[in-house]
Amino acid sequence: MPVAGEERDDVVVDVADALTLNQEVRWGRCEKFATPAERRALGNLRTLARAVTGVEPPPEASAAPVTAPRGRAVVRRAAQALVAIAAVLVAATLMLPPWAWGDYQREHGEVAVFHVTKLLGHAASADLLLLAGRRDP
Repeated sequence: MPVAGEERDDVVVDVADALTLNQEVRWGRCEKFATPAERRALGNLRTLARAVTGVEPPPEASAAPVTAPRGRAVVRRAAQALVAIAAVLVAATLMLPPWAWGDYQREHGEVAVFHVTKLLGHAASADLLLLAGRRDP
């Protein structure tokens, strides 16, 4: 957070650092120290912070009224649809090796084992990411 004696050039950098460290940012105070160009950058950072956290910051007296992003539900549904399609594709691909293993191994030799091992590793990693991140916004 900027202090009264600091230069104004570092306001955007300080806010970006605070956001990456998951610290609270006092937007109104930062806007006081910022130039008009820096205020636009701060507005972009504020929008990014709202999009990433999914939480609206409390309104401040000096801040303009904040409206909720309108497309958030649509984006979330689209992401869920893409994950569902990917899950179906992975499940279908995992069913293929047992049925066509003999022909695939004869044609590709030892590379076939590598490809199936890689496929199983990617599927296991994707499952872990889906299970671990299912509560993430």
